[in-house]
Amino acid sequence: MIYETELSDITERLHNWCAWYKDRQTQRVTFSLEGRYKSEEVFDEQKQARPPIDVKDAVRLEAVIVSLPDKQKNIIKYAYLKRIHLKDKPIHNFNVLCRKLGINQRDYEEEEKRAHLMVKNMLKMRIAA
Repeated sequence: MIYETELSDITERLHNWCAWYKDRQTQRVTFSLEGRYKSEEVFDEQKQARPPIDVKDAVRLEAVIVSLPDKQKNIIKYAYLKRIHLKDKPIHNFNVLCRKLGINQRDYEEEEKRAHLMVKNMLKMRIAA
């Protein structure tokens, strides 16, 4: 059994990777005024202090995530980039997610922990090499 405390460090690093990944995505361009309008609330949210992104660590994680098997890679991407977690989404979306990943719904949490552990172990191997 994989304990949550073992994975807390890798979870923080994956959140850093997620922020880096989203920041490097290209912005969509719109020519209409409605598409370019941003309310004051949006600017206030952007002004809130964000923790600094550790780019070197994010690049290391990207190299590891790209080299993961497809199932684990998709679990990480769905969990962090698309924010689909077991407890956050309606059951219909979760059913669709599990079908896409080819896993049983009851095994999702264990598969997610396994993907985290694979990332952690691959990072250790890259540091040791």
